[in-house]
Amino acid sequence: MKSVVYLLLGVLILVGCAKPPEQVYNHPKTGQEYLTAHVDECGEIADKFGVINMSPVHQYPMLDMKDCFQREKVFEYCMRKKGYEQGDLIAIIIDENNTTINLSDSILAVGETSQVTISFSSAVGGLENSDLTVENGSLTGIGTADGGVTWTAIFTPTPGVEDSNNVISLNNAGVIDSVSNLGTGITVSNSYAIDTLRPMVAIRIVETALGDGFGNYAGGSPNNSLVTFTFSEAPFNFVKNDIFVANGTLGKLVRDDSTHYHAIFTAAKDFIGKGSVTVDATKFTDVASNDNPAAAPAIVAIDTLRPTITASLDSADSHLR
Repeated sequence: MKSVVYLLLGVLILVGCAKPPEQVYNHPKTGQEYLTAHVDECGEIADKFGVINMSPVHQYPMLDMKDCFQREKVFEYCMRKKGYEQGDLIAIIIDENNTTINLSDSILAVGETSQVTISFSSAVGGLENSDLTVENGSLTGIGTADGGVTWTAIFTPTPGVEDSNNVISLNNAGVIDSVSNLGTGITVSNSYAIDTLRPMVAIRIVETALGDGFGNYAGGSPNNSLVTFTFSEAPFNFVKNDIFVANGTLGKLVRDDSTHYHAIFTAAKDFIGKGSVTVDATKFTDVASNDNPAAAPAIVAIDTLRPTITASLDSADSHLR
């Protein structure tokens, strides 16, 4: 009779021995990717070895009986060996109220980057670059070094952009918490400004041809001309020494307003050819410290070589009569 009671007890224990729920476990490296397969594998091992020896309580040998406590211990040991950590069944809400995105540098110019840090209130899995919307820039692969609480990437701004209000947005539905609940809402980063638009200058010599000012070239062309400098944005620390002049000289550089300057170009004397005015690369910057590319030279035709007369006497008439 006693053996029958123990047999019935064993059946009841076996029926009640459900394997621990998957949601209790998370993997800091692989997230939930292989969780179901590993749970099934560890469940089979736990079913096989989750038993206790009942023989000592009887006067005769008896088969080992399933034991919920023993089965759970075997299951947990198997999951730990596979790299999983045991969490709890309390869902940690992931939404825009407990998730933050911050850029270490919020003002970016040409050649600059910024670290982006995404922080959650607890470890999450499944976060990928596709869950993020990045304005006027790109991110390196997002990754975590602390098991999923903090994620980082490097932001690089798009070249040729000037925009003072940009953000990075996270769709929280792309991440899961330790009990496999999806996040909700949109988390928005702090605003960042981008100025990767390099300042440029357009140069124009008003006259197309210069002479000596005495009617020698093109029907009396002057020997000088107005030169204008038009900037795409206000230059910082632009001075006359930033200008390169060939086959002529440049007078005083005058600032008309924040993006317009002018000067007078005077052609070189006794010269036939072309004169030019240009500004080489990296001679000035904008307020964001972006330097300029080389400007297209302004060209002017020059002929300031005055004609001369050479006289000679014919040999037949070399003697005066």
